[in-house]
Amino acid sequence: MSEPLRMCCVCRQKKPKNELIRLTMSEGSLHINNDKQKYFGRSAYICKNESCINASVKKRSLNRAFKREIPQETYDELTKFI
Repeated sequence: MSEPLRMCCVCRQKKPKNELIRLTMSEGSLHINNDKQKYFGRSAYICKNESCINASVKKRSLNRAFKREIPQETYDELTKFI
């Protein structure tokens, strides 16, 4: 059985879940899921590379995915995550 595919909200490519970062909006705050902590709520996936993270700032992809303004600190945290 193959690994489930998810789509990056920036480049729109389908990739296996382990190649993407899962972001979750839960109780009004945005969380980056990791191996230790799983959050539940509205989710979006983004590739684990700097080009997709930089493009998400320009395209405002995460803003559209979560229907709210995403602070710059979140993007800074994403770059540390990769």
